[in-house]
Amino acid sequence: MRHALATALVALSVLTACATAEFNELANEGVDLIDDIADLPLTAVSAMPTGGSSTYLGTAGLTFDDRLSEDERNDLLGDLTMLVDFDNNDITGQIDGIEAQDGSVTGTIGITGGTLFGNSFGAEASGAITLPDETAAIAIDMDMAGVFRGEAAEGMSGSGSGTYTQDDGSGDIFMTFGAQSGN
Repeated sequence: MRHALATALVALSVLTACATAEFNELANEGVDLIDDIADLPLTAVSAMPTGGSSTYLGTAGLTFDDRLSEDERNDLLGDLTMLVDFDNNDITGQIDGIEAQDGSVTGTIGITGGTLFGNSFGAEASGAITLPDETAAIAIDMDMAGVFRGEAAEGMSGSGSGTYTQDDGSGDIFMTFGAQSGN
């Protein structure tokens, strides 16, 4: 997973070479956050919380395997919120506030079916988004996997992959993410 995360971070940082200054700033902040969290040590299974809940806030970077339009909007950044219920080993959340290289994206990607396994987790991410200046929605369906990081699970990082479908075809989508506990 560390290799997949590093590959996605490289792709996310490369995208800043061909975008607006605002998107570049968001991408740099996202890469820094994801990288900082990924550098934390894995949380020991024995140090994982056994009760209560926590909200993790961070960034998700998404990239499509093929160009989606003539404008070559291929990379997206979004605000990640993950709600972890340690009592029930459950994770839900969403990716919203999504930005493309040329403006705001409408729609939300919901995170459901999350389950904790020691110091790691898996979840599903799905939803529909619409790119700036477009009318057709893009359906997204991904599997996510990640780990908790820090002495007491102060952060989480991971990646995801799946498919997207739009009116003129489908393809693969990839994600990397990092988030910090807000409580």
